[in-house]
Amino acid sequence: MKKLLTIVLALTMILGCVATFASCSKKNEDLKFGKELLTVTDLVLLDIKFLDKESYDKYCKGDFEQVISFLRLTNEMNIPLWIRQVIVPGINDGEDNIHRLLEFLQGYENVKKIELLPFRKLCIEKYESLGIPFPLLDYPEGKKADCTRLENIVRAEMTK
Repeated sequence: MKKLLTIVLALTMILGCVATFASCSKKNEDLKFGKELLTVTDLVLLDIKFLDKESYDKYCKGDFEQVISFLRLTNEMNIPLWIRQVIVPGINDGEDNIHRLLEFLQGYENVKKIELLPFRKLCIEKYESLGIPFPLLDYPEGKKADCTRLENIVRAEMTK
C-alpha cells in the first residue's frame, strides 16, 4: 500500500491526505500500518468524535485509546493535523465541550486547525443495511449556526 501511494503521490504531485477516526479492530497492526502510511502523508484529518472512553464506546463502539495513540503518533512524526468534531445537540454542543476539546489537544503542536461539523443522520441507511442500531437516532440534527458560534470560541482560544 505504501509503495502504491508513494508512486501515485510522486506522479501526480498531489497532497497526500488521510481522513480517519483512527479506531479499528486490530490495535497493534492498525497503528503499525498507520505509521507506515503517515510516512507518505502530508496532512491528517482526524475525527475526534467524543472526548472520553465512555462516550466513545457508547456512541462509536470504538477504542478511544487507539484514537489517542494515533494522535500521539501524528505528533511524534510531526504530521500536520486538522481535528474535526461532529457536534451533536444534547451531547457535546456546549461551550464546556469546546474547552474540554482544547484542553485535550494541548501539547499537540501539529494541530493546525479545528473544525466543528453539525451532526447529520446521513449514515442511517448504512447502519440499517448492516443490521446495527444507530446510537444517535433519537438526537436531532445539528445546526451550522451552533457550530459557527462554538468555532468562534475555538478561534479566540487558539489565538491567545
